[in-house]
Amino acid sequence: MNAEFWVPVTMVAFVLAVGLSVSALSCHSRWVKSGYETSWGPLQGCNIKVDGRWIPEDRYRDFSK
Repeated sequence: MNAEFWVPVTMVAFVLAVGLSVSALSCHSRWVKSGYETSWGPLQGCNIKVDGRWIPEDRYRDFSK
């Protein structure tokens, strides 16, 4: 296969890798100060560990304030 095939494939792979990395870092940075452990995956999204259970970040509400 020639460069006409590999250059676009490499560019798409690079863009996907950067996008996924940014999403994972964004998930962690939103929750780092709270002290909750975070987990991110391309199909599961951003999750936090609350009371030993993993829950989606958008389902957690802190009413202690």
